[in-house]
Amino acid sequence: MPEVTKATFNLPSAELDQLKQLAKRRSISVTQALRQAIVSELFLQRIADRGAKLLVQEPDGTLQQLVFNQTEATMPDAHSEPAHA
Repeated sequence: MPEVTKATFNLPSAELDQLKQLAKRRSISVTQALRQAIVSELFLQRIADRGAKLLVQEPDGTLQQLVFNQTEATMPDAHSEPAHA
């Protein structure tokens, strides 16, 4: 197991609540949910860094593109117009 270092972070309350909800939904600790989120972010960022497009196909077949910039990833919410690839 890798060396573990205790860290303190400041998060907006809403984001912490979302992290807690994610952990509860997956029946894991908040720490494990944060670790998984970091691994997922690194994976997606490597794909974006290669210049690849990240697409999400909805159950109805519509596609939305996940767009990364230097500070955050964005994806239209459920009420946004879908992107077409």
